[in-house]
Amino acid sequence: MDNGRVNGILGVARSLGDFYLSPYVSPEPYVMGIQLTDAISFVVFACDGCFDVITDQEAVDIVKSSLVTNRDPNVAATALRDRAFLLGSGDNISVIVIITTQNG
Repeated sequence: MDNGRVNGILGVARSLGDFYLSPYVSPEPYVMGIQLTDAISFVVFACDGCFDVITDQEAVDIVKSSLVTNRDPNVAATALRDRAFLLGSGDNISVIVIITTQNG
């Protein structure tokens, strides 16, 4: 629909499990695998509440800056969440940061 919702009521990000909206929404998750290398020091998982107001590169910069001063991924996730909130995100903001290397 024009408002970006399924049948005008459901945001697509919240659509998994809403079987009553079939065939417009599939309950099958999209799964992919990637090979992590030593060049990847962290991974960020965040919802649209974060990325509505922060670009991918800004998210990387915020997390990287936080991890330089504090190696705690919880602190980095909180920094990213707080920035999205301060920038006026009007959605829920969920962030997970995973450190993937010893030196990252």
